[in-house]
Amino acid sequence: MALAKIAFIGRKQGTSHKDASSFRGGFTLERARKGEEIGLSQSGLEKVDDFAQADCSFIRINPEQVNSRALTRITRAEEEAKRYSCVLNSIDGFLYQSNKTECYKVWKKNSVRCPEFIEFSPWQNKHTIIEQALHFIGSFGGVYVRTNNEDSGKGIYFFDKGASSKEISQAIFRLRLRSLTNRVSNSKILLMESINNQDNQGIYHVYRAHVVGQTVIGGYAIVGQSPVIHSRDVKASLWDSFVKYNGRLKGILSDDEQRAMIIRAFQSTKTDVGAIEFFCIKGQLIFLEVNPTWGGKHHFGGKGDSSLMDKIQRNKDLPELSLVNRWLAAEAYYQTLYQTIKTEFVK
Repeated sequence: MALAKIAFIGRKQGTSHKDASSFRGGFTLERARKGEEIGLSQSGLEKVDDFAQADCSFIRINPEQVNSRALTRITRAEEEAKRYSCVLNSIDGFLYQSNKTECYKVWKKNSVRCPEFIEFSPWQNKHTIIEQALHFIGSFGGVYVRTNNEDSGKGIYFFDKGASSKEISQAIFRLRLRSLTNRVSNSKILLMESINNQDNQGIYHVYRAHVVGQTVIGGYAIVGQSPVIHSRDVKASLWDSFVKYNGRLKGILSDDEQRAMIIRAFQSTKTDVGAIEFFCIKGQLIFLEVNPTWGGKHHFGGKGDSSLMDKIQRNKDLPELSLVNRWLAAEAYYQTLYQTIKTEFVK
């Protein structure tokens, strides 16, 4: 029985870019994540470079790396691929994946809970932005001041009731510089409602779920001691909270109603494969962003700090860590991802 076939479109791969040939043949992928090429090779899908041979094509890009020229190449490649088979992560969803403002608009239109927000040109009168930021602080207890087209790891500042106009002004200045130097153009300044997700121990959390079509294949929770947190911020000293929130995510994904809400929020952005981030406050899911190409380090803790990873290994049999262990087994994780693509999208 012949293997089902999949073709890829990236910023370079599968397009007219001069370096596109670098990714032809074998299971080579542009900016492959740890274990991804091996996982693909073991999934029962055969990678092809000719759209005419493919049973499906997958646009596999990081929106933060795509400028207008790359977007034109990708759009042309998608038009060609659509002549032969379905295309996953169509460029139709690019606006929602790359622009938080548009993502929140479509979520509000579809009654999906997300933060309140307001957007400004970077060159809007600074005092107007500061005034609105202070209004958000008064209304919500805090405000995120950020670029609208970068993920949560970049270009974001948090201010609470102790913030001064000068501190906010300095953040605006830095974001203006980012808007001039980002790979992608047309950055705006986005003010976002601060949603209080600090627990009684002073710990903040964020959940990330990985979705393929109608299936949540996994995810994990990260925790930290500040409102802006990343995987590198999770320390061994936060072990109890790390275990607790990953156990809670397991419960969320096991709940039919909450899992369906995650999938509905995800699909409303016209995304087929990717990650969605959210909080869970008193049982209510509050969605933050969608990313069609998640980071692939499969590691928790800071660079060079293996203390948390060592502790996970020693306690890998804890039921609360089943999702974490699944995520850390990178090759098997991507094998599952591509097998699910085959099941969900290849007819």
